[in-house]
Amino acid sequence: MLIERRALNLKMKILGCIFFMSLPLEIFHLKDASANVSQSRHDMVTIPLFLGGCLLLIGPLFYAALFYVPGRPYYPLEAAIYAGTHRMVWGCGIATIIIALSTGNLSWVNFILSNKLFIALGKLTYSAYLVHLPFDLIAVGMIRQSFYLSTFNMISISIADMVYAHAAAILLYLMIECPFRDMAALVFSKRKLANK
Repeated sequence: MLIERRALNLKMKILGCIFFMSLPLEIFHLKDASANVSQSRHDMVTIPLFLGGCLLLIGPLFYAALFYVPGRPYYPLEAAIYAGTHRMVWGCGIATIIIALSTGNLSWVNFILSNKLFIALGKLTYSAYLVHLPFDLIAVGMIRQSFYLSTFNMISISIADMVYAHAAAILLYLMIECPFRDMAALVFSKRKLANK
């Protein structure tokens, strides 16, 4: 009972944090949309918001590299603060980018994301997300002796993981997702015709 109450309190605190973090930005966005604010003022807010979100995404990744610098002393407090905050900072970066893109003022980003290559990759992302972990586990399970993980090895392993995951995602998309999507479209179109 106590554990369930703590879990509920934690969920409520997380939802409250998300609400209070996004509320001022949403109020600002609605206020500007209703006031017919000029494009230059929107760009004055949207572009720094987008760039700040990108910085929040990239910052924790580069800061993590500091832990692997040879000869750098280890500070437990620094590691604890990083471990406790890097996911929240990354989530705030994603949230600010989504808010900046929702204004519709970054047409160059919309142009890039509406490219046919990105649309095709977007259809494969969930399947690639589902199947990438077995490839990682197989790669780690096949290691029988220790080896030096250089930058080149790490990049080649990452590229191989992406290639394997997306190849499997193409198979899943063609063999499972497309046929079920077509069947769903047929079923729902028949229901619409039957209701008329």
